[in-house]
Amino acid sequence: MEKREHDRQSRAPEAIILVVGLIIVLAIGFFSNASTQDARRAADALSTARGIINLNNELLSTLKDAETGQRGFLLTGEEKYLDPYKEAVSRTPGLLGQLDNITAREPALNRRVQDLQPLVPAKLNELKETIDLKRSGGTAPAVAIVNTDRGKTIMDLIRMRSALVNQIAEQRLSEATSAADRSSARLRIVVAAGSALLFGFLIISALTIFRSLNRRDELFAQAFESARKLEVILTSIADGVIATDAAAKITFINPVAEALTGWTSRDCAGRHIKEIFRIINETTRETVTNPLEQAMAEGRAVGLANHTKLIARDGSQTFIDDSAAPIRNESGIITGAVLVFRDISERRRAEQAMAQSTLVLQRSNEELQHFAFAASHDLRSPLRSVNTMAQLLAKQFGEKLDHDGNRMIGYIADGAARMTRLIDDLLALARDTGAGPESDELTSVQSALEIVRASLGAEITEAGATVTSSALPRVAARDTHVAVVLQNLIGNALKYRGPAPPNIHVSAEQQNGQWIVAVKDNGIGIDPAHSEQIFQPFKRLHGDEYEGTGIGLWTCKKIVSGYGGRIWVESAPGAGSTFRFSLPAAGAAHLQ
Repeated sequence: MEKREHDRQSRAPEAIILVVGLIIVLAIGFFSNASTQDARRAADALSTARGIINLNNELLSTLKDAETGQRGFLLTGEEKYLDPYKEAVSRTPGLLGQLDNITAREPALNRRVQDLQPLVPAKLNELKETIDLKRSGGTAPAVAIVNTDRGKTIMDLIRMRSALVNQIAEQRLSEATSAADRSSARLRIVVAAGSALLFGFLIISALTIFRSLNRRDELFAQAFESARKLEVILTSIADGVIATDAAAKITFINPVAEALTGWTSRDCAGRHIKEIFRIINETTRETVTNPLEQAMAEGRAVGLANHTKLIARDGSQTFIDDSAAPIRNESGIITGAVLVFRDISERRRAEQAMAQSTLVLQRSNEELQHFAFAASHDLRSPLRSVNTMAQLLAKQFGEKLDHDGNRMIGYIADGAARMTRLIDDLLALARDTGAGPESDELTSVQSALEIVRASLGAEITEAGATVTSSALPRVAARDTHVAVVLQNLIGNALKYRGPAPPNIHVSAEQQNGQWIVAVKDNGIGIDPAHSEQIFQPFKRLHGDEYEGTGIGLWTCKKIVSGYGGRIWVESAPGAGSTFRFSLPAAGAAHLQ
């Protein structure tokens, strides 16, 4: 991100220069176009003014020629003198029309032209009248009309109004000339200023380009050094690495990958990944989807399925584990992919050996359970006989036996009962610790506690005990296991009670992904020196003073250990005991 930001900043001067240069060119073009348009308008005005003057002078000259031709005809009577007159008759309407059209956008000039419109026909009519009289009646009538000065008066008006037209047109001509001069001067300024700006821009651009070239050389050097370092790193790591382009053709392979695939970098360069990286399923021997192609197709990192083998160039096979990921450019477009894989043959052999050991252990556990069930049946039968005989002896000969004899019979009955409880406990231990935790099984500690309360209801009532609890969680363990642990701990709290009525409280707190369940009582307590010994099988601190077999806490330890937890006690003689055990928290563990 920082590099991309730096690259954007480094390109800023070039972008600014480009924008400034574009603005300069646009400004020069704008002002040049404006000056050109002004010059064109000035040229049009000059052309129009000159055209008006020329047409006006031509009209006046045509009328003068017509008047001269009339006088020659009146003096000589020869028709040849009437050619200028005839030409004026034919041309003057057109000249007047042209003047009217060319001055249409100039109201002042057009009004003067309109003043000429009736005078020109009047002058031509006056000339025609004298010519017609000359032809029909002689010279005297025609000369008489001439001597009236009517024609001279019309002609003087024509000259005066033509002079006004020329005066206004010459004024427009002068204005247009001045405008053309101003446009030319402005254009020269624009060209000169634009040339100067462009020259300065060229110098700045050259300096910037040279600096950019130097920066580009530095970046090329840095990129080359980074690529070299990356190649050294990829060559040195212990995993196999293969990189491809967007067409899945190999562009890089490190020595570890060469050793695993049997291909050298020279031999595999440009080849498709499928030719080099051939993988099959260990069990089915079917070809596995190439993870590199999958990564490019899905646009995300992918890994191999379990139990995958790589077939090398020479046909040898190796257990591998790998992952592949697409390579994207700054625009997010996939330009290739990288595949990282490793030899896991040792790990796979260890896994297979562990699986075999687990299978053997499972069979051993099953056989142990079967043996325990069979042994319990075989042991219960003679114990029942012993117990029955003891009861018969007490019933039939109890009155005949002295105190010692009855005590002996009591020993026999108690021993048989103790052996029966021991067998029951051993069976429970075999049943509850023979299987490990089941995945995804969640147990409510509160529900397990309620089961224990119901199971120990008679003992709780007899002892006048109180069993309370705080909010308890759900844990990742079997319900029977949780119930067995709680029943043993609460049963011990009832058994090893002090003079006061038992007060037993169950609580829980979460630590490091586990629930720590605590069972606290106000019983006789335990010497801290024996805090480890009590979890050993058949270890009893109080001899025959209290009933029991000495495997209850050992059973708790075996169950808790099976879930990766532990159990311990915090106690002192006469101060009660607090037993704590840890079990895995549920995926979304919560207090109920």
